[in-house]
Amino acid sequence: MIFAKVETEEAKKELQEALKSAKKSYLYRRLLIIQLSSEWKNIPELASLFLLTEATVRQYIQDYNDGGLVKIIPKKKPGRKPKFSLTKDQWEEILHQSPCLFEKYVCALYSSVRI
Repeated sequence: MIFAKVETEEAKKELQEALKSAKKSYLYRRLLIIQLSSEWKNIPELASLFLLTEATVRQYIQDYNDGGLVKIIPKKKPGRKPKFSLTKDQWEEILHQSPCLFEKYVCALYSSVRI
């Protein structure tokens, strides 16, 4: 059996703070799995409790044991670059245009913005 290794008081405090400050539900769930695993809850029990596969729970625990909270918190994945970038003011100006003027305005805007 594999369990999360939260051995020091500092690590326990860090985990508690991360649980309190987690704003995303998936992150809170991962942190709670780590906490419960450190309290000797087994993988099948955690998987059924959180409606996850045992492999997923095992992966979270293994990631935590390998690198701590840094490995549990997902990194922002790079997405597709926008086709054109406009400022908030430019978007608001587009939205306030009359539909009959929209095409002229957008064409003029495209000529000034790199696509």
